[in-house]
Amino acid sequence: MQHQTNSAYRFSLYRNLTYFDQPDMAIDINQLYEIIKEGYLEKEIKTLRKVCNNEEICDKILRGHLPAVTLSGIFGVRNGTGLIKHSGLIQMELSVTENYEAIFSEICKDIHTYLAFRNPLGNGLKVVVKIRESAETHSHQYLALETYYKTKF
Repeated sequence: MQHQTNSAYRFSLYRNLTYFDQPDMAIDINQLYEIIKEGYLEKEIKTLRKVCNNEEICDKILRGHLPAVTLSGIFGVRNGTGLIKHSGLIQMELSVTENYEAIFSEICKDIHTYLAFRNPLGNGLKVVVKIRESAETHSHQYLALETYYKTKF
């Protein structure tokens, strides 16, 4: 896991994706990093990985049992128009089926990567990148970074 300390990046946290109409609270990137690093959800994630062999079932389990964040900002409601303040971060999920450790290591070394960690199912990576704070260009920035990471890695 790669990490650089900066609590200026704040975003919404939801109890889970079943109850995502309104966020439960706002947290910062340091708090997310601590949740991941200290393994606060390790028990739930290990259970999830044990029982999940069907992606559709796993998705339903994930939605109801793990907290979720909107890394791109603080939201009043979780939809395209609910953004209150952009965080300056964007998250991508990359599927990694082989050479996980080598790819993870290379992604962590990449100049654009701010934070990277294994996704809850263990079959890919979540990659967080700093971007320009802009709701208007968010989608374009996402598509450019997605192309970059998928092409490079």
